[in-house]
Amino acid sequence: WTGNTRTGAVAVYKQDDLSLVKQFPDKLAPHNHGVLVDGPRHRAYVAAHGKNYVSVFDTQTLEHKVNLTLESPTRTKTPPAPLGFALDQDGGKLFVVSTTDQVYVIDEPTEQIEKVYNLKGLKGAMSVAYAPEEGLLFVVGQQTDNLQILNAADGTLKSDTKVGANPLAVTWDPVHKRAWVANRASNSVAVVDANGNLTANLMGGSYANHVFTDGKGVVWALNKSRGATDTTGDHISRFAAK
Repeated sequence: WTGNTRTGAVAVYKQDDLSLVKQFPDKLAPHNHGVLVDGPRHRAYVAAHGKNYVSVFDTQTLEHKVNLTLESPTRTKTPPAPLGFALDQDGGKLFVVSTTDQVYVIDEPTEQIEKVYNLKGLKGAMSVAYAPEEGLLFVVGQQTDNLQILNAADGTLKSDTKVGANPLAVTWDPVHKRAWVANRASNSVAVVDANGNLTANLMGGSYANHVFTDGKGVVWALNKSRGATDTTGDHISRFAAK
């Protein structure tokens, strides 16, 4: 399941040969950003950043089910705009981070917003990750250069850590119990433990853009090129403990 930011389209590809299975129309999820698939519940979620909703798809029937509109009970001057997701698989909770610097907690079975956490001391919320055993959320602020750790149950702040310039993405490695953060403007990948301690700051190549884990202790990072002569750009980096 992929999104196309500029056209607002969504497409489904076959994993073994990348052949196109279904192409959804343009402007279905305007200026979309994050995509998350819940395999056991047969759901795919797409963040329609150009609007204030999350588009929900059925991964079995390949149908667009509904748009879940985000509404803030407190921050009403600017409409919420979803960017990234994290999933509590066992609890059936979808966590959505918005550019209004909020985290929305959506109950998957009812498709209803249960809670909204207002982030304080963090601007430009971009990405969120979830640690199931610890019950923690990790949110990066691209304008404040920090990673905040929240208790997932009530949104209370546990720690606030400076990780590098312009962090764009965060992922949680459940094996080594570390959060990994891609810092675009400082060309780095930061590593933070569950208590908010910065344990490493590694070279991520120019414009570190994204991080993700295989769930088995290996973390992958993507970065973007500054131009045709940039030898550190457009790489996939693999990080693993020795």
